[in-house]
Amino acid sequence: MVKKPIYLACFLAVIGIICAGLIASVNTMTAPIISEREKAEKEATILDFFPSMTRFEESDTSESEEFKAIQVIYNIYDQDNDCMGRIYELATKGYGGDIQMFVAYDLKTKELINLRYIGTFSETPGFGSRVKEDEFLSQILNKPVDGMSIDTLSGATITSSAVKKAIDEANAHFLKH
Repeated sequence: MVKKPIYLACFLAVIGIICAGLIASVNTMTAPIISEREKAEKEATILDFFPSMTRFEESDTSESEEFKAIQVIYNIYDQDNDCMGRIYELATKGYGGDIQMFVAYDLKTKELINLRYIGTFSETPGFGSRVKEDEFLSQILNKPVDGMSIDTLSGATITSSAVKKAIDEANAHFLKH
């Protein structure tokens, strides 16, 4: 009678080990593919923001203590090899989880010219997702960075405050550099 539960426990342990091994091997096989697709999506977004660019470079983000939301900075160059813009890859914590976004700036006009959310966006539909709508975006797009004021959205305070804070950090870094 004692042998049957022990046998079942060992059987389940073996099945669990086999399943864990299968999941790990699938993850190992798909991780490079996922990484390449994410890289291609980011490059397509950068090209969409600056269609006349010839190249871009990642810039130093060592000031992470002061600018915690900034993950990567991309400097965008034109055919004359002049820096024409800058894109910040930002990450912040919203109500529904992590929010990742690209924020693009034009160096000539000193304006925030584009914003795109990347990756998984799991904010509450109708509330936190309103940061993707004109009501929020009209405050920032094609506006001068110096003196920009962003209001949070009623009913989406946590999400809009998180996005506002990340954009404010990118604005401060942009003006400082």
